[in-house]
Amino acid sequence: MPLSLKTAGSFLLLVLLGSCKEQASAGSKIEPLDLANGVTIATIDHDGSSWQVVTVDPSKSKPSFRLSDPSGKPLRDFSTFEKAAQKANETIVWMMNAGMYHKGGFPVGLCIVDGLEITPVNTSDGEGNFFLKPNGIFFLTKDGAQIIETNEWDLTIAPDVQGATQSGPLLVRQGILHPAIRPNSPNKLIRNGVGVRRDGHLCFAISITPVSFHEMAIFLRDQLNCSDALYLDGTVSALYAPGAGLRPEASGLGPVIGLWQ
Repeated sequence: MPLSLKTAGSFLLLVLLGSCKEQASAGSKIEPLDLANGVTIATIDHDGSSWQVVTVDPSKSKPSFRLSDPSGKPLRDFSTFEKAAQKANETIVWMMNAGMYHKGGFPVGLCIVDGLEITPVNTSDGEGNFFLKPNGIFFLTKDGAQIIETNEWDLTIAPDVQGATQSGPLLVRQGILHPAIRPNSPNKLIRNGVGVRRDGHLCFAISITPVSFHEMAIFLRDQLNCSDALYLDGTVSALYAPGAGLRPEASGLGPVIGLWQ
């Protein structure tokens, strides 16, 4: 969800992205389906909530981050990302919004695309989910992926990082839930996030039904077996996977992650 440049912790409540169309697409039930080598998608029900999950074996498939066109202008819309892919003779296997951003589409925290740092690590304090510390960083290297606390980021890591996003809160770290997450929170939204399983596989999950942070953390940790999990965003969250019939009309986005072939 976008954060204003003036008040980075304040969400822009006017950006609803045609949510009815998005949620109708997201509500499709998907039997386990292979999207590409090492990439599967499925709808999973867990304790009263429903989720769509893209699971990636990073030894077989390398996801990447995208943000801007060649001039540096953020693409913002799934349809624009699709047009950019067609222009580059690429096919989008799947993509998902991948972090919080300012009004113009530039990330609030660390963003690395194709090894290039677009925005630096943000260690400041503020209001809103991004600043609900500890927040964290999800990053990709040639050897796989990790999720760490922001204060664990070390500049010696950076040269090996091919892509990264910073967001918050850090839902699960080494199997332990974020200390501010409460089981009975009434704050429920469509949410998406990423988890790293104990076997190194990556799980990109989006809720079909509105969920709380606690429900999301429990799902990623206990159902998907992710020892580390990071919240990416809510309300604007959408998953694009043409091979599974998912083509939501998501707009006003920041960085995305996915697979381009």
